[in-house]
Formats: sequence, C-alpha cells, structure tokens
Amino acid sequence: MLENKIAVITGGGKGIGRAIALACASAGANVVLASRSEDALQATRVEVERLGRDALVVPTDITQETSVRTLAERALERFGRVDILVNNSGSTGPVKPLWEVRLDEWEEAFAVNVTGAYLCCRAFLPSMIERRAGSIIFIGSMTGKRPLYGRATYGAGKLALVGLARTLAWETGPYGIRVNVI
Repeated sequence: MLENKIAVITGGGKGIGRAIALACASAGANVVLASRSEDALQATRVEVERLGRDALVVPTDITQETSVRTLAERALERFGRVDILVNNSGSTGPVKPLWEVRLDEWEEAFAVNVTGAYLCCRAFLPSMIERRAGSIIFIGSMTGKRPLYGRATYGAGKLALVGLARTLAWETGPYGIRVNVI
C-alpha cells in the first residue's frame, strides 16, 4: 500500500504514466503529475481526485533544468516531501537505421529518455537523502536489452537508464533510497 505517500510521475498525462498515476492513487498515494501536455494532465488529475486522492498538475519539460527545478519546488511546497519518483517520460525517437539518424534526432531522444531522468533525479534526491528514504523508478524497455531494427536511438537510451539506475542504487542505497528499472 502507498497510503499517504507522495508520488511524482513524469509523463503522467497519458498511456503508461496515466496508468501509473491511477494505480498509485488507487493504492492510497497523492500524486504530482508532470508532462508537457497540460490538457492530458488535467484529465488524469480529475480521475485521481475521483479516487479520493490529491493531485498536483505541473506542466513540465523534463529536458529543461529550470522546468524540472520548478516541478520539484512545487511538489515539495505542496506536499512537504516526495516518496516516489517515477521517471516515465520517454520518446521513441526516430525509427530508421542508425546511419540515417540525424544528430538533432539523436540528441532530442536522449534529452527526454536519459537527460530528463537525470535532471529529475538530481532535483528530488537531496530531499530524499535528507529524509533517508525514497524510491526512484525508471520505466525501461526490452529494447534496452535486445535489438529492434531501426530503433538504435531508443535502445541506447533505455540501456543508458539501466546503467544510471545501477550506479544510482549503489550511491543512494546507504541513504535508504531504492532505485529500480521496470
């Protein structure tokens, strides 16, 4: 059960992120919903509130440091702590062979899939370390462990999350923080 826990979910307006937000709320958590699409976030907020839980909507571009800092500030101001950070936001990136992928396409996909997760962790970890408690979850993909033709950018980004999670678990474990990739 997640009774009265506070969960931040990036990409919380649609798809997997929306399902995670509703599952957290059903288990008793209050949620902070972040993504670039405010309309989708508001729709998820309504459903979370129907479950009797509180939801804070914070339109966020996780590729931008100031936007992520605002997300953390608003979440901590509203709830006083964050127990769970779900790094769900992702980009499929270009679907074509690597030699046809332009640098800007590669960088954009990595900005969402890897740099965004890094920025979110960096923003929320200090308060988790101070409390000596927390859980960070990265939403990965089987494509990060097995090849999928035309998806080199996506696969590389998702495998990078595995390395990030393993190292982060080692660094934050002594502070009572769990780190996992699903």
